[in-house]
Amino acid sequence: MSNINYDYLWTRAIGPREVTQAALDKYGDKLKWKKDQADVLHDTCVDGHLTKNVIYPFIENHVKTMLGIDKWTEIIDFANQVNSTDKLGYKVFDIMDATDDEIDKMKHRFDHIFSIFVAEWLVPNI
Repeated sequence: MSNINYDYLWTRAIGPREVTQAALDKYGDKLKWKKDQADVLHDTCVDGHLTKNVIYPFIENHVKTMLGIDKWTEIIDFANQVNSTDKLGYKVFDIMDATDDEIDKMKHRFDHIFSIFVAEWLVPNI
């Protein structure tokens, strides 16, 4: 895991954590759950801190399972070591490079998808 700059990730996570919590506090009651115990995906979860400490606690009464995905193997390994629980896990998956088949399997597996601050990670020519 030596290639990961954790200070940089933590600095970036402070703003998103506060903004995400504020958005959930303000609009969370408007979430419409498809079923009582849902399978939830968090796209671009990075190290899982935001997933485990902000999103999951807010929705945990509705969650059967939650999966965080990101494209970095090292950071997902870290997320699984530090931020996984019995209902919450992480997987390496790059949605930008996924095949239509992979996307189809993912979209039929989950009832709800959270994707927070993803636009900032997109390549400039998209």
